[in-house]
Amino acid sequence: MRSIVLFVFAGSALAAGPATFLGGSLQEAAEKLVLAPDGDVVVAGRTSSTDFPGVDPMEAGPYRERVFVSRLSGDLTQLRWSVVFPDDLYLTVGALAADAEGNFYLAGETASANLPTAPDAFQPAVAGQGTTDAFVMKLDPQGAVLWATYFGGAGSETLGDLAVDGEGRAHLVGSSDSQDLPVTADAFDAENTRNICEQSCYFNFLGFSGCNDLVCRDAFFAVLGPDGDRLDYATYLGADPPAGETAALSFTTITELAKGNDDATAIELAEDGGVWIGGRTETPGFPGGAEQEPLVPLGDDAFVTRLRPDFSLAFSTLVGGDGDESVVALGGDGGDGVFVAAASYRNVNSGSSYTGLASHLTAEGETERTIPLGVLPTDAAVDAEGRFSVLAWRQPIQIVITNGESMPQSSQSCLAPQSLLVTLAEDGVVEQPLPLDARALGLDADGRAVVGGAGTILFAGAPSNAFQPLPAERTRDALILSRDRFAPAAPRVDCSLNTASRQDGFRPYVSPGEIVSFVGGGLGPDGGVVPQPENNRFPTQAGGVRVLFDGVEAPLLWVSGSEVNVVAPFDLDPGEFTTVRFERDGIEADPFSLYVSEARPGVFSENFSGRGQGVIFNQDGASNAYSNPAAPGSTVTFFATGLGPVNLQPAPGSISGDTEEAIRPLLPIRLTIGGKDAEILELRPAPGLVAGAWQIRARVPGDLAADSGHWLQIYVRAREGEQASQTPLTIAVSEQ
Repeated sequence: MRSIVLFVFAGSALAAGPATFLGGSLQEAAEKLVLAPDGDVVVAGRTSSTDFPGVDPMEAGPYRERVFVSRLSGDLTQLRWSVVFPDDLYLTVGALAADAEGNFYLAGETASANLPTAPDAFQPAVAGQGTTDAFVMKLDPQGAVLWATYFGGAGSETLGDLAVDGEGRAHLVGSSDSQDLPVTADAFDAENTRNICEQSCYFNFLGFSGCNDLVCRDAFFAVLGPDGDRLDYATYLGADPPAGETAALSFTTITELAKGNDDATAIELAEDGGVWIGGRTETPGFPGGAEQEPLVPLGDDAFVTRLRPDFSLAFSTLVGGDGDESVVALGGDGGDGVFVAAASYRNVNSGSSYTGLASHLTAEGETERTIPLGVLPTDAAVDAEGRFSVLAWRQPIQIVITNGESMPQSSQSCLAPQSLLVTLAEDGVVEQPLPLDARALGLDADGRAVVGGAGTILFAGAPSNAFQPLPAERTRDALILSRDRFAPAAPRVDCSLNTASRQDGFRPYVSPGEIVSFVGGGLGPDGGVVPQPENNRFPTQAGGVRVLFDGVEAPLLWVSGSEVNVVAPFDLDPGEFTTVRFERDGIEADPFSLYVSEARPGVFSENFSGRGQGVIFNQDGASNAYSNPAAPGSTVTFFATGLGPVNLQPAPGSISGDTEEAIRPLLPIRLTIGGKDAEILELRPAPGLVAGAWQIRARVPGDLAADSGHWLQIYVRAREGEQASQTPLTIAVSEQ
């Protein structure tokens, strides 16, 4: 089950704030949110659940996903109401806004003819056949639909954003490939030239089958009356694309013929009654004035356009660098200027790189300040004091290992989606890590921020008085919490790894007595600290760091800014979740949960990467290596962790001695070398190492062929199936 996650960031740096989950037994995602005038939190998103909270049970539909709107109390302890729209509306969630009277406006696009419009709606029916139109729907403070209307032509429209003025008029922007969009007589751009930008061609076994022309898109801007029954203004916004050249056709291909797509993705109403519009353009000659520069060849540029209070075009300007950019969100600066959050994409060494930037433009369109973010913006907002905050997604983290390599870690195997809240300050930026797939942001005058997105059961910070303290089905649901955007940055825990294998099994697991590495940022001192044992036991505090499993402090083995190594308690209950709390200098990270597996074996490698040559000693005590292989039939000794529960629990953090052979793993263990079963001669706590490290002496199979890279693997038989150590962990074997 996937669910919405909402975070409320409020004024205390250390105290936990309100938090709640929101969702049913299947998947949810919060895509947009807005704060009501009374401080309530309203979210819109999609659900696959038939038991979504606040509505009667629904029948499973053929299209699975439905759009919902929910209203929660500001302290996130109550659900006021939910509305779930029928799945045959095919709605998307493009924007959500509120007016001063407490009404809400949902906008997006749909191809359905079933939108609940009234006969007097500006556009009561969908305009095209098999294409999408934009739509706007107004809900009253209790969630009842007051009116709805389509907006579109015979082609397809995409809704980018929406804003509501003091009169209750809905201002919407988006893109359209329709030639008959309902523009008004005073539009400054009344036509879409409909040049062909792309051609989708198909081949079958007989040869060429045909092509479909894909018309260039223009941006649009429109204003609907407060009752949704009239159009006050509408215009295209774009340039005529150049004629394209015919390209060679290949089997089932989409071929770009011309550069001419313009998309509006963000809108902000200016204090003087004018309008800021942001988006992306790839068209030479895009209408503009101030600071206009040539477009990057074969790329997209982010644009910002300023309309006067009468909606005439004042100017446009480009924002960004030499990549492909697009405006994600705009925010008024309290005067006549505007903040811009833009996403940037570029190819680097045949790979994709997604970053972002934040800019401040003056009323004349001059760029006053630009800050590279290094993260991909998903939303942004400005508070009453003119402080700009950007919600962003980080690319998969890089786990740096001791030999200088860098191993990408996918989001699947991290503790939580990699999101950040970035707030612009006078001397740079302030970052707060977020344990969710963050998609929507709102701020109030007190600096309180509300973040919505998709979340995970691994978040363990919802208080008991929350509307929904735990996710349904204990997997994934919606969430919400509180903190100060300007508080000292909390430690950021990205991943939980087996210290030996450097893997987490593609799920956030931990096993009893396992040596665990928490990887992230700001975890401890940058230079690193090696905790020193006292009275034959490793300490539970070092470098200002503490790690607690279900409230019990764990022994610390290594503490640095990017990694902290600990020993998990031996008395963890397999099949349950353990709550981990991470603290640095009194500042707590968001608590998270790890699933307790019976075993998660890992074998230590020579370069601490979890790969390649293992830390293995031959029968004569010399290190096993390519230049010093083990003989078939000889004995070797190596080291492992994560073998599961034991018969006698050692003291936490204690150093094993020579007389502790009585401590044994409870689960059956086998070993293979080069794919052949190998005899385990001795398995015991490793003398001189912390309890949780195991020393294994085994015999190399006598019929093993010579090879410097035979795989060595441990298998632990657990209830959830046999658990294997990582590959490739290798041993060198000589000829017989």
